[in-house]
Amino acid sequence: MKIFKFLALLFGAIAMLIGSGSCKKDEDKTECCSYSITEQGITYTYKACEDGKLYYSKTGEPTVTYSWTDDYGSWAEVKDEYIQMGASCS
Repeated sequence: MKIFKFLALLFGAIAMLIGSGSCKKDEDKTECCSYSITEQGITYTYKACEDGKLYYSKTGEPTVTYSWTDDYGSWAEVKDEYIQMGASCS
């Protein structure tokens, strides 16, 4: 009988660990918005993320990373501006 109680506690503990791990993954998700503009055959891509990072790339060149926190007061402000430029957010 004690073995069954022990196994029940063990399975319960494992279930709790698995459940708390899946919640943590949801909390770690960072929202980002991005859009691209093509002018004279060159594509410019802009991506801003809720964590304060802003990425800029141009066809044929490496991506440059900035921080939007120096130029904007909040993520909502950045997101609104990007949406006005036709960005999609996820």
